[in-house]
Amino acid sequence: MVNFEWTSPVRRAPNRLLLSPIPNELYLKIFGFLEPSLETSPSESNATLSNLAKVCRFFCVYAISRMYRSLDLSGELDEGATSNGHNALCGLLAKGETYASSGRPLDDSMELALQVASFVEECTFRDWQSSKPERLMPMADAFLARNARAVRRLPKVTKITLINTPLTGPLIQMAYKLRSTLTTLCIHQCPLPQPLSQDERARLSKLTLSSLEFFSGALTTPFDFPPDTLRLQNLVTFKTDSAQLREYFFRRPHPMLRCLELDDMQLSEMPLFFHRLQNSPALTNLSILNVTILRSEDDDPPKVQKFADVALPTLETLSIPALLLDSCLCPTVRKLSVLGTQSDLCAPGAIAFAAAGIHSRLPLRTFPSLSRTSITPRQLTTSCLTELHIPQPIYLSIPIHKNLPTLEVLVLSWCHLNFNWPPRKAIHHQGIIESLSGKGVFPRLRELRLELFHGFSDEYADYMNWDLAKERSLITGHLSMMFPRLMFFTRTPVFIWERSGDNARWNVIIPHQYKKLVNSR
Repeated sequence: MVNFEWTSPVRRAPNRLLLSPIPNELYLKIFGFLEPSLETSPSESNATLSNLAKVCRFFCVYAISRMYRSLDLSGELDEGATSNGHNALCGLLAKGETYASSGRPLDDSMELALQVASFVEECTFRDWQSSKPERLMPMADAFLARNARAVRRLPKVTKITLINTPLTGPLIQMAYKLRSTLTTLCIHQCPLPQPLSQDERARLSKLTLSSLEFFSGALTTPFDFPPDTLRLQNLVTFKTDSAQLREYFFRRPHPMLRCLELDDMQLSEMPLFFHRLQNSPALTNLSILNVTILRSEDDDPPKVQKFADVALPTLETLSIPALLLDSCLCPTVRKLSVLGTQSDLCAPGAIAFAAAGIHSRLPLRTFPSLSRTSITPRQLTTSCLTELHIPQPIYLSIPIHKNLPTLEVLVLSWCHLNFNWPPRKAIHHQGIIESLSGKGVFPRLRELRLELFHGFSDEYADYMNWDLAKERSLITGHLSMMFPRLMFFTRTPVFIWERSGDNARWNVIIPHQYKKLVNSR
C-alpha cells in the first residue's frame, strides 16, 4: 500500500554531522521543471506524473494531487485515459462502499482509492445525455448513479460542475451529502427529467453555496426548476441566463456579491437592473453577455440613458455590449471588455422566422451590424484601464495609445457578431500584424491577444500562417517596436508567443491539441 506521508531527507557531512535539510521549495522547483505543460496532451501528462510519483514520496504527493485534484467524469464512450482513470477511481470507491456496508474487508486497491480521494477538490460530470443510442442510455444512467454515489465519499470536494447531464435523484443526493464542503455549483445545459420532489427540493435548500452558475443554454424542453429551491442570499458569485432565477435573486440585497454574470437580458430591464445593483455594494466584477432590444418593426433602435445615480464604488472588471458603455463605465474599472453582443428581434430575419409560424423557447437572435463609431474616444479618455477587450475595427478608429496610456493587456476580436467581417480567405496574418503598426507606441503593454475565430477547426487551416520563422520576424519587426514591453503574444488559438525580457528571443508554445495539425503543414 502507498503511504502518502513523508519526512524531509536527513543530510550528513562526511564526518556524519547533521546538515540543514534541503528546503521543500527546492524540491518543488525541480518538480515544476519536470511537470507537464500546456503543450502536453492529457495522456502524456498522466504518464509524466505517474513517473514522477515513483521518484519519492514527496513527488508522489504532488503528482497524485495534480492527477486527481479535479475529476472529469464523462459519459462519452470514446474518452481518453484521464477520464477513464477518474471513472475507475469512482468504481473502486463505489465497490469499497459496498464491501464496507456488508462487513467485508477492503482490498489494497480500495484502500488506495480512499487515500487518493482525499486529494479531490473539484468534480465535473459532463456529456451523460448526448448522442448515445437509446439502448445504451440505461447503462449510462447506471454508471452516472454509481459515480454520484462514489463522489459522495470524497471528503474535500468544494466544487461540482454538471454539463449536459440530467439532474437525477442520485446527483441531488450527492450534492446534499457534500453540503458541509460544497461551496460552488455549476449547472450548464442540464435537463430535468421530472419535476423535483419535495424531498429533493428540501435537500437542495440545505446547500450553503458561495458560488452558483446556472445556464440553460440551448435546452428546448421546459425546465421546471423553482427559483426558490436554492439558498441564494450569501452568494459571492452568481452567473445565469435564466430570467426567472435572475428576478428572484434581485428581490433582496446581496452585500457579499462580488462577481455577477448575466446573459439574455432585455434592454427594457436596464433601468431597474442598475437601480438594484446598488444593493450589491461589494461588486467588483460585472458581465452582461448579451442584451436584446425589443421594439416594433418601424421603430428606431432605442438610446440607452446614462444612469448617473448608480454607485458601484468597488467595480474593477466590466464586460458589456458597446451600447451600455456610457451607462456602466466608472473611474474604478481597470479591466474592460466590450465584446458583449446586442440582439435585435425586429430584424428581417427574426420577423420572417416568426411569420413562418416557427416557434422556439428562445427567440431567434439577430445581430445588427455596428460601425467603428459605436465606441468613441470620449468614452475611454478618462479611464485608467489596464486591460481592454474590443472588436478590431474599434482599435483602428480610436487612438488608444493616447486615450489609454496605462494599458497593459489588449485583446482584439475579429469574430464579434455585431461587426461584418471579410471572407476567411481575406484573413492574412502578415496584413493583420502590419495593420497593428502605425497606431502609436504602447509603452506599458505586456500582453497582446488576437482572437481570429470563434472556435478553431481544420477548415481554418488554409487561412493560417504556418511559417513560424516568418511570424517571429513579423513580431520582431513590427510588434516589438510598437509594443516595446510586450512579453506575451497570442494568435488564438494555435500559437502562443512569449519572451523572458525586452531583448530576449521570442519562443512559441503550441497547445497539444494543435500539434498534429502544425506538424502536418
